[in-house]
Amino acid sequence: MLGLIPVMSTGGYAFVPDVTHYSAVSNEATQVIESLRMIDYAQQGSQMLSGRLAEATSALYAAVNESEVDDEQAAVPLGAIQNARSTLRALPTALPLPEIGIDPDGAISLDWMPTRSRMFSISVSDSDRLAYAWLNGTERGHGVVRLVAGQLPGPMLLQLMEIAGDAAASLRAA
Repeated sequence: MLGLIPVMSTGGYAFVPDVTHYSAVSNEATQVIESLRMIDYAQQGSQMLSGRLAEATSALYAAVNESEVDDEQAAVPLGAIQNARSTLRALPTALPLPEIGIDPDGAISLDWMPTRSRMFSISVSDSDRLAYAWLNGTERGHGVVRLVAGQLPGPMLLQLMEIAGDAAASLRAA
């Protein structure tokens, strides 16, 4: 399966296979893919210092630091923080940043609530699986998907864009 990743230095996109360490891809192909990702992340570094990612990362660390471990609140695993950063990095810039919270089990929640009847929530743990749930008027649903190669899976992303991506447009129209 091919994925589309932005290549900031060229202003374009590159098709890169969605690869996990479980797939049968040659070492050379894996190295090329990792090199493309490293170039992309290096280019995002400057944006990270002053843009959306800095704001999102700051909110993530603030939420983690504010959570107090006790009988009802588990510690946030380092893997969950890393996966949340990858998830935040994968969000389209057309989306508003989510509200970030810590679940009792130590998972990190990313929540969009444009209205009382429209919401989307992603639960990020230290595994490569993302649990999500959504409400859009009278429709609702949930699922579990994998964060593969730093990309959000299409079905989840489409639902998220429908709910949170239209938030600004619907507020302007009102």
